[in-house]
Amino acid sequence: MASVNDTFPLKIIYELVLTILFKPVIIAFFLLMPYIFLKSFSEIPILHGAA
Repeated sequence: MASVNDTFPLKIIYELVLTILFKPVIIAFFLLMPYIFLKSFSEIPILHGAA
C-alpha cells in the first residue's frame, strides 16, 4: 500500500481531471433533464390521451 505522500499529487490531478471532464456533463445533464422529461412525458400515449 502506497503512502499518503506518494498518492497525494496523483489524487489532486485525478480529481482535477474528473472535475474538468464531468462539470460540463453534469451541467448539460441538469439543463437537458427538464426538456427530456417533458418531451418523453408528452410522448406517452396514455397520459397524452388523458390530458
